[in-house]
Amino acid sequence: MVPLEQQTTPGIESGASIWWVTSANSREEGEVTVLSVDGQRALLSNGATLDLQTMNAIADPVPRGRCYRTRDEHMASLRLQQEWADFVMDVRSAALPKALTVADIGAIRQLLGIGPNQRER
Repeated sequence: MVPLEQQTTPGIESGASIWWVTSANSREEGEVTVLSVDGQRALLSNGATLDLQTMNAIADPVPRGRCYRTRDEHMASLRLQQEWADFVMDVRSAALPKALTVADIGAIRQLLGIGPNQRER
């Protein structure tokens, strides 16, 4: 098994087209070309350097954006984030189900990767 810090995004190589989304308010996005790959970094046609482990632009001095394999992957990511936000809002406004137990909540926390409740009461 390859250590996490050595893992890169498979299939990202020189000449590949990927979808760029800027982290600025300009909402600039579009297809960019991978010009070269050096270890865990890729130089893109828009001048950004991409961390192939996270798919985030490497700070220079501020991160400028993120890449996805395709526009569809980016749109799916946005849909997932919106679904999560809606789910969290629904949970906040829902009444406590009568059959819900502390163990159930613990199982939900584990499923979501939140970990045990550390707040003191």
